[in-house]
Amino acid sequence: MKKVVVLSQDEPLFLTESVELLVDSLRQKGFEVMVGVMGASPFGRKFNVAQKAWHTLRIFGVYFFIFYSFKIFLAKIFQRSLVMRLNSRNVHYMKITDVNSPNTIQELRDWGAEIIISFAGNQILKKEFLNTWPRKILNVHTAKLPKYRGLMPAFWVMKHNECDTAVSVFLVDEGIDSGPILVQNNHKIVEQSHYELIKNTKALAVVSAVEAIEKLAVGKFHLLDNDDEASTYFGFPTRDDVIEFKKRGGKLI
Repeated sequence: MKKVVVLSQDEPLFLTESVELLVDSLRQKGFEVMVGVMGASPFGRKFNVAQKAWHTLRIFGVYFFIFYSFKIFLAKIFQRSLVMRLNSRNVHYMKITDVNSPNTIQELRDWGAEIIISFAGNQILKKEFLNTWPRKILNVHTAKLPKYRGLMPAFWVMKHNECDTAVSVFLVDEGIDSGPILVQNNHKIVEQSHYELIKNTKALAVVSAVEAIEKLAVGKFHLLDNDDEASTYFGFPTRDDVIEFKKRGGKLI
């Protein structure tokens, strides 16, 4: 039985149910699973709650801010946290402050981790971590790599009026979204809001992650090139980007 570690965030809006489904799917396939739970940080770990709220309001506007705040509030009130859900399923987990710390790496090694997958993990995996599990670490990115590397790919593909996007699962290297691709599944964009596209690609991400883990576990797979020369990279959008997104007919919600 292969032991798989899922690195993710305790984020109630998009990730909690997805991680739960991923864990259930892997266990049904015969994998033993541990979840590394990181704190949610949609605007980076350097911002506090008040700064994140102001950042959201300033860039995305009042309606977006109220919608997401209300959704998150309801999710926290009426849904159990990721940790509570894992406890109810007797899934082993560890809370992670620094994924690259010697203590974290040693705890994962002691557990016997064989495959690690970052499912919206919000910490960069550094050299020592990568060298501990060479070519056994996967990352899930909701875009058709090598295009749209970086942050918020759902926003950028819609801003550029793409007809489709994808979920790419790749072997992690020291670059940003730059490793060779193990699985890439397309998703057609048809009359979707940004919120709906995120929900849909998260569902596809679970399916793609399971597919990639199965391939890596048996060692039978064909890697797709993640060509740096064909790549594009995008950071966090500005207020001007959001205005242009709306002018082009994009809907955030």
